[in-house]
Amino acid sequence: MVHQFEDVAFDLEIGEISDPVLTNFGYHIIKLEDRKPNPGEVKVSHILVRAQPGDPVSEERALRKVGDIYTELQKPESVWEEVCKMFSEDLGSKNTGGALPWIGLGAVIPEFERAAFSLTEEGEISPPVKTPYGYHIIRLEERRPIPDYEEMEASIKSRILRDSRSTLIQSQVTAIQKSRYGFQENPPVFTQIQELLDKESSLEDLKQIITDKELVESTIFSVQDQIKTVSNLLEYIESEKNKIRIGSRSNLATSLDRFIENTLNQTEEQDLAANNEEYRLLLKEYRDGILLFSLMNDQVWQKALMDSLGQVAFYEENKENYFWKERVRALIVNMGKEENTASVRRFLSDKKYGPNLSDRLENTFLLEDPLSFTMEEGLYEWETHPVLSKVNIQKAFQEIKLNGRTAFVVIGEKISPEAKRFNETRGKVIQDYQQFLDEQLVQKLKENYIIRINEDEKNKIYQLAVKN
Repeated sequence: MVHQFEDVAFDLEIGEISDPVLTNFGYHIIKLEDRKPNPGEVKVSHILVRAQPGDPVSEERALRKVGDIYTELQKPESVWEEVCKMFSEDLGSKNTGGALPWIGLGAVIPEFERAAFSLTEEGEISPPVKTPYGYHIIRLEERRPIPDYEEMEASIKSRILRDSRSTLIQSQVTAIQKSRYGFQENPPVFTQIQELLDKESSLEDLKQIITDKELVESTIFSVQDQIKTVSNLLEYIESEKNKIRIGSRSNLATSLDRFIENTLNQTEEQDLAANNEEYRLLLKEYRDGILLFSLMNDQVWQKALMDSLGQVAFYEENKENYFWKERVRALIVNMGKEENTASVRRFLSDKKYGPNLSDRLENTFLLEDPLSFTMEEGLYEWETHPVLSKVNIQKAFQEIKLNGRTAFVVIGEKISPEAKRFNETRGKVIQDYQQFLDEQLVQKLKENYIIRINEDEKNKIYQLAVKN
């Protein structure tokens, strides 16, 4: 919200209508409908059941499942973290109890925000809430009010510098710089150029006007001993042509203002560098940092990401580092309700692994009872899998206990160790290629530049570090 609009809106009483307010967007007439205090922030956890948009069957299943989860959570013996881990479909939070970061007003979608802020007691659980992501059950973990001004001061200043108020600050800074560095302007020259422009004038038109009127070397302003001419202004506009429009007198005036600000800032920077040792050292450190970042970005980070031929060549040279261990296709069924264990056992015990087994299992049990169990199916490196590493992969069907709950495992095809295809391990290849380029760059720099270490100073620093 631009500050002119904000200043007027916050001064109104409920139902009051403002006078016309001018902002960069035009004129506004504002009516205040309501006020409410900022409620601060809340920390919540959630359980998510996804629904496919536009799919009535998916919507019905999700609604039934989230309803059953909500009913389960009402039981005194129910443990939120266990239910969340078992049934939530938010893979990023299900293993941490559905925990989310602190949220304030405007941080999340409105449906979720309204439900989260409506909770008043820690541990309180909301009924299912529909959002574009599916259905959520939300639990309030903690509330905190707006921080004191002292805590928010730095953040407020940062926001002011990023919004439209920053133009007021820049105007004050420019006025101080003009006074400090003896700024002198020559308005008649600039006014003469402005009067010859029309709305359709281009940069080439401007150059022609200035040449025809023999104004190229005319002074438009001076700062300290520097004289800036119309030619200097044209050079600046040319360098900033992607950011600056000509086409009208006001646009040209804006270009001149930017040129003046740029010149004053450069003058102040040169003045500080010449007369302030601390600033000069800070500036050198900053420039060295940018140089190092640019070098690493060009030679290592971006090259590793964008050099597809280099990635493939590195992969081919180091293919022995990218191997699958022995893998198996498997269906894992984690029971949610132990009373259904016998029925699921009977169903699976004589079945072979196949592509339709999970669908048949779902249609047989989950349509009637969505919380009966959860399933995961895929191709896994069994030695490092938290479930498959605990079973005998030579047996087609097994039953085990995991954290006090029954799990069934159906084993399918076994695949011997083999090299990963490039597309299967591209992320790891890029990571290793980046490390290779980094080491290559360091070695090249060592070969081209002699490094000398002042051992006496190094030992002094070491001794100081040990004492502290």
